[in-house]
Amino acid sequence: GHIWKEYITFTKETDGHLKIMAVDMVDDVQTAYYDDMISRHVLKQPWMEELGRVEDPNSWASKATEFLLGNKEFNKGVIGRLKKETNHSSGVFIYQQMHGCELNDDETTTVLWKTSFQGEDFSSFDGDRNLYTPAAGKAQIRSKVCPVDEAWDSYFSEDWKQECIEGLKKYLLYGKETLERK
Repeated sequence: GHIWKEYITFTKETDGHLKIMAVDMVDDVQTAYYDDMISRHVLKQPWMEELGRVEDPNSWASKATEFLLGNKEFNKGVIGRLKKETNHSSGVFIYQQMHGCELNDDETTTVLWKTSFQGEDFSSFDGDRNLYTPAAGKAQIRSKVCPVDEAWDSYFSEDWKQECIEGLKKYLLYGKETLERK
């Protein structure tokens, strides 16, 4: 099978500034990263640039950057609510997400989603069953911090899953030589 994942770390500094770091991977090969200093994604593979030129005139990197920045305030709010619900009052706060999709050898697909706060697992999502699973002891906090709503449901809809898998297939096509050497 093949997997695309994006790992995102939101760090809220003591001055309140939210820093973002993201790394995109296909089959454990880094394809891009988000550079917070210039507020955009940077492609790491020449074949990703070719993919952008041929398949995506709106630029994959631009769309990925838009997604991150569009969710910045939301994630800042999540950190604020997590601080309150977990009785963390000072210091640096770290909220992490990993999302992606997997194309299995039998052509079945899986949506991936996990979150953590301050280095501890917080929740995961089972896309096949549309089920959020809080980490042990986190159910009450999870429901207060991130109530399941239509926005979350639409994010993990079949449309998103299909879009993710189509993207993964393009990555596999354009990055075939690099990914086969792995």
